[in-house]
Formats: sequence, C-alpha cells, structure tokens
Amino acid sequence: MRTRLLLLGLVAVQIAWYSPRLPHVIASHFDVAGRPNGWMSREAFVGVYVGVVLLLTVVFSGIRFVPPSLLNLPNKEYWLAPERRAATVTRVAGELTSFANATLVLVLATFELAFRANLPGGTFAAEVMWVVLGVYLVFIVARLVRFVRSWSR
Repeated sequence: MRTRLLLLGLVAVQIAWYSPRLPHVIASHFDVAGRPNGWMSREAFVGVYVGVVLLLTVVFSGIRFVPPSLLNLPNKEYWLAPERRAATVTRVAGELTSFANATLVLVLATFELAFRANLPGGTFAAEVMWVVLGVYLVFIVARLVRFVRSWSR
C-alpha cells in the first residue's frame, strides 16, 4: 500500500510540475520511432492520465471484493476450501498488488516520456520506451510463472 501511495504521489507531482510548462495542444500519441501522430489539449491529456491511474487503482484494489468462486487458480478446490479461502484471497490480492504497482510504474514512465517530448525542444525517447516495455514484460512473465508455480500442489 505504501508503494502505491508513493507512486500516486509521484503522479501528482508529475502533473503539477509539467502541466504549467506544456503548450495548450500537445502530442499525445507517438509511432514506434517516437514521431508524434496524435494530438490533444493539455487538459484532456492530463485528464486521460488521471483517468487511467484511477482506473488501474480501482481495478487492482477491487480484487478483495471479487467472490472467491470467480478466482481462477490451479487446484482451485484446494486453495478455496473454507479453511484456506481467506488466506488465498489475501495472497492473490498481494500478488495483484505487485502487478498493479508494475503497471503503474509503466504508465508513469510512459507519461513522463510524453510530457518531456512536449517541452520546448523535446522529443519522444522511443528507445527508452522500448526498454521500459521490455523490463515490464520480463517482470510480468517472471511473476506469472512464479504465481502459477506457487499455486500448484
């Protein structure tokens, strides 16, 4: 939870820092080489950013409210037996927190690159974006493998 609050704080600082420095119309989408190919108003761009962050926060925080019967786990009958159900839901929520935090870091980094690209003389660092995406993908695959293996019994 502390990590999520730190990340949300960074999003707020990022918005407060960049918003007054950006032009009224900014590049909001870039091709694979980092060339802008979509634009929107600064306010709409910040609104999309806030909306994405809120949606991610709500979706990943909502796992505790999903009925355990809707969880798809290996050996589901074992892990969702009444004596293990609460611990299983807590454990799944903890695992999803790491996915949520990684996804929030990805979004934060993506918007950072877009903000910087829209400053005077700025360009979108596509090579950095590819590295960020690669690290995210490796992290997600590694966590998924670990997750599935840890539930096998």
